[in-house]
Amino acid sequence: MRLRLPLFMCVASLLCGALSSSVFADNSDTERWSHQKVRAGVFADAPFAISDPAMGWKGYSVDLLTEIASRVNLEVEYVPYATLPELYEGLGRGDVDVGIGNILVTSRGVERLEFTQPILDGGLRIMVSGDKRHSLGKLWDGLVSGGHVRVVAIGAGFTVCASVLLLVVLRLFEPQFTRRWREGFAEAFYHVVSVLMTGKTNYSGTLGRGWIGRIVVALWLCFGVATVAYVTSSIASVMTANSLAREINGPNDLPGRVVETLEGSPALRYVSSQGLQSRSFKNLDDAVVALVNHQVDAVVSDSSSLEYYDFLHPNINVNEVGPLFERRHYAFAVGERSDEIRRRLNVGLLLVREGGIFEHIRSQWFAR
Repeated sequence: MRLRLPLFMCVASLLCGALSSSVFADNSDTERWSHQKVRAGVFADAPFAISDPAMGWKGYSVDLLTEIASRVNLEVEYVPYATLPELYEGLGRGDVDVGIGNILVTSRGVERLEFTQPILDGGLRIMVSGDKRHSLGKLWDGLVSGGHVRVVAIGAGFTVCASVLLLVVLRLFEPQFTRRWREGFAEAFYHVVSVLMTGKTNYSGTLGRGWIGRIVVALWLCFGVATVAYVTSSIASVMTANSLAREINGPNDLPGRVVETLEGSPALRYVSSQGLQSRSFKNLDDAVVALVNHQVDAVVSDSSSLEYYDFLHPNINVNEVGPLFERRHYAFAVGERSDEIRRRLNVGLLLVREGGIFEHIRSQWFAR
């Protein structure tokens, strides 16, 4: 019995050593990885990657990659790219090993690139201007396109003709009426417009006191009421249409509008697939300038970038509207020849998640 106890303890210690070595195999693998420099192509798009003169680069993706690199023995050198298509081309040629920034995992992207595990959930959203300027211009455009201006122009011509006719009648049958043509026309024009707009006039002459005059005045009053009703209803209908047309509450309201998107982004592919009229821009600053200047009706981009931009610029009158659509995952893009780097990044990402650092970085950039 005394010999069995030490023998049992020896076997147990060997088993525990074997189990512990297998449990911590992943950590030992990370320690055995040799030091390696990687070139990271970065596209500046807040809050994922922000150029900082003092720090070089900062942002959600930059901070996350820094934490990952420190755990898998990578040294990162950042290479800036002006647009996403240029970054993707650089990855395809092997100029850089990793792509970071506003990068969504898409089926088209998987055809030519590799992606790490997701680093954030996201999707597309719509930004619109909160400024209601240029309403008079839109009202005029609506009246013209609806044919109302043409009708009013015909009515104005009829008013002038009726004023001339009334002037002649008053000069012939009203002894007290002025003999001056300019004053006479002004007086007749005033009476015609007064009847058209208000349905009554302050004329107190003898003309119209007979039964024929009464009938003519009655018909004229009916015509004036109809004219006022038409003008009022036309303006009201155009203003209502403009108000409804100005409201964009989601992707279903985008047809017929001019939409801006980021060059080479999934948002551009989405609006193209929907047959929407679109313009592309290189950065969000240019897009918002066009939006607030009413050159476009909406900006479609990833929700995180739009909300972060709005948060940083409270003085710019823009709003994000509607739900998320075309939901995607954000990730780091990796070239097809960088399998080893992709494996290191995936392991490092898991280590960052397990250590609670992932949620800490996320809360710093997406706390609101």
